Amino acid sequence: MPLQLRDNGRCFACGAQNPIGLKLEFEEQGPGRVACRFTPQADHQGYAGITHGGIISTVLDEAMARAIITQGIGAVTASMEVRFKAPVPTGGTATAEGWVREVRGRLIYAEARLVLPDGTVAADAIAKFIMVS
Repeated sequence: MPLQLRDNGRCFACGAQNPIGLKLEFEEQGPGRVACRFTPQADHQGYAGITHGGIISTVLDEAMARAIITQGIGAVTASMEVRFKAPVPTGGTATAEGWVREVRGRLIYAEARLVLPDGTVAADAIAKFIMVS
């Protein structure tokens, strides 16, 4: 049976109906590009005052997925590489940006980054997604 993608509002990253979710809201920035402001809370920390890398990875994954969705494509993450470059303080706001780099057959290559208010790129990611019908 083929995989069917459906949204029930409970996505951990963007679901408005998920009481413990991040509730990220993305805006289109152009063809295949999105951005979102994210303010990690104390519940999102690893070490005291620093956002957990898993939360950062989730935000970057969602940014890329949302960029793909703007192209009218349904896809799931096949692989993702994240590079952490600077700590992301809890309580501060960062901007997640995601974009589609290339579509090749059923594969979509995307990139994302998380930028701190001073312009520092705190983390970036590259990923491969697989289209689903």
